[in-house]
Parts: sequence; structure tokens; C-alpha cells
Amino acid sequence: KQLMYDYPSYCKTMDCTAIFNMIEQVISVTHQNDRPRRILYIQHLLQQEICKLLIDRSISIPILKFDELPVPYFPGADKCFEKLSELYCHTAIPDFLFYALAQNCKNIQTIIIDFYDEDNIGLSGLIDVQQNLQRLECRIDEVAESQRFPAIIDVIKLNASTFVHLELLHFMCIPPQIILLMQNLKVLKILLNRMPYDDVWEELASVRLPQLEILHISLCSLRLETLHPLIAKNYGNLSTLIIDFHPTSNQSIFFNETVAQFCPNLKVFATWFLNNEFDVLEEILTKCQHLEELFLQAFDYMNLNSHR
Repeated sequence: KQLMYDYPSYCKTMDCTAIFNMIEQVISVTHQNDRPRRILYIQHLLQQEICKLLIDRSISIPILKFDELPVPYFPGADKCFEKLSELYCHTAIPDFLFYALAQNCKNIQTIIIDFYDEDNIGLSGLIDVQQNLQRLECRIDEVAESQRFPAIIDVIKLNASTFVHLELLHFMCIPPQIILLMQNLKVLKILLNRMPYDDVWEELASVRLPQLEILHISLCSLRLETLHPLIAKNYGNLSTLIIDFHPTSNQSIFFNETVAQFCPNLKVFATWFLNNEFDVLEEILTKCQHLEELFLQAFDYMNLNSHR
């Protein structure tokens, strides 16, 4: 019996890994007695056939979560991914798959990269041919923290002026010297598990980003004093400012006074309220008159309590 709706044709996101994981859960129940190699073969075969079905039935899939599956070589992939706008990938994917994808996908707007322990020339080539790339998210595996990715970093540097959104998760894989070149950047999120080297942080603090509207920095250790230039040189354009950190009372006062002085257009602000600093809080509310959301983390160091 023919289905009333052609459900695969409505597909807008293809997640190769999620498809494999769902198949794995089913196969683990239905083929419990099969040999491991045969089970793995069935899983990969079904994954390929499901992806081929989605590509064949879908006019256009704008979001692709890519793995080692040779998706660009499947029948109809050239047309299906011609308008690809968002790509999730990692550096362990073979170079030739990125080269194949680059032949037809030239208008990707967002790329989310998981960095593993190796560089990828194919991925750098894919980035280089993009005509509308605006958003870049870099996430790094622990084993890759000591690695360098010259091919990818060089092409990001070459196209630095095109980015309006940058997120760095877990590691500073893109150095401040390149962030400095991203003069059209509107969103900067740096969420690190550990503090970068002092010289790296000093360089980041001196970065001037005149178009920046959203700044979110989360570090386990941070010198707020070095953050002052980054905020002060922003020309008052910041609308969202979130710094995840546990400061001393002096650091809190210094930071909040900096914000009150240089960020009159804030709409979203997360800060600290330590030891009844009412004067500083009043100054922020007076000078930041566009505030819509204010998040206060309150500490009483005398009682060692924290309230959010």
C-alpha cells in the first residue's frame, strides 16, 4: 500500500551518525546471535541505504551532519546538497570526501568542526571555496589539544573578514592574531575548560572588534583586568555580555564599573553581586538603560554562600 505522504521528501537534516546509532540499537536486539563482523556489515549497509533513500527522495537537504560515509558520491547528492547551508564535520573524515562535497556545496553559511588529532587539507579546501561562510564553531577533543592544524587555520585566516559568529569550545585552536582579523565579528563565544597561556590571553585582551554585539567567555581561571581592553574598545556596541567566573570583590567592582562605563547598550548582562555592592549595581542600572535581562550571581564571602 502506498503511503499517503512521502515522508523522506520532507527531510531537512541528515545526521549520518544518528542514523547509524539507531540502526545499532535495533540490530543489537534483532541479531543477537550473529557474529560481530556480520552485525557491523549490516549496520553500515543499512546506514548507506537509508542515506541514499533520503538523498533520492529529498529535493534539498540544507543541514548535513557528516561522518566517514561517502555521501557526496551517492546518486543525486550533487543536487540534494547544492543548497547545503549548515555542515557538522570532524577532521578525521577522509580528505577526498571533503573535496567531493566542495564541488557542489559553495554556499555553506555555518560549519561546526570537531577537531581530532590530525589536520585535514580536504576540509581546508572546502572552507576555501565557500562564498557565504559566516558562522564557525570549533570543538576539540582532549587528545587533540597538543596538536596544530595549519591547513585549516590558514584558510580561516585567509577568510577571516567573512565571519560574523565564532565559537571556540574547550581549546583556543584559533589564536588571537586571527580573531583580530575578524573585524566583522558580531558574536564571540570562548568556553574553555582551562586557562590559556598568559601570553595568549594578553593577546586576546588586546583584540579590537568594532562590530561585536555578543560576548560570552567562560574560563576556569581568568584575570578580569585583562578583559577590560576588549570591552572598552568595543565602541559601546555590546548587547549581550556573559562572563562565567568567580571573582574577588575588587575584581567584581572593577569589571562592573568597566561595563557601566563602556556598555550603554547592553540588553543581556550576567554579573556578580558581592558583599552588598549596591552602589555599583545602581550605576549599572542607571547607565545601561536598555537592559532586558540581568543575571546576578551573589556571594557573601563572610559566610561563603552563593545564590543565583
